[in-house]
Amino acid sequence: GCQSLPKILQDMNNVTVLLGETTSLKCQILAFPKPEIKWCREDQELVEVKRIKIVTLTEDEVLTSSELIIQHVQEEDAGIYRCKAINPFGEVKCEAEITVTAAKPALEA
Repeated sequence: GCQSLPKILQDMNNVTVLLGETTSLKCQILAFPKPEIKWCREDQELVEVKRIKIVTLTEDEVLTSSELIIQHVQEEDAGIYRCKAINPFGEVKCEAEITVTAAKPALEA
């Protein structure tokens, strides 16, 4: 593969999620050599804690996908999330917003 700075192959979509549900954001990056992936929320770097999982897969030599999974979503999980891919040639980032809503009102009978 020819070496290159990372490129976002598929950008992330904004999501709206119900309190207590599980949601995820996924970003696909083309980069060689394999990039380092960092996730941030409102400029604070995210690490895996009990409700947050980060799954980064090397799909092939040049394609990396990274998924941020948030379980039992709380109100404080709302905000702008950024996925940053860094390799020796540069960095790219994609972002999406997670909106948290309370349970849907019951339908009128």
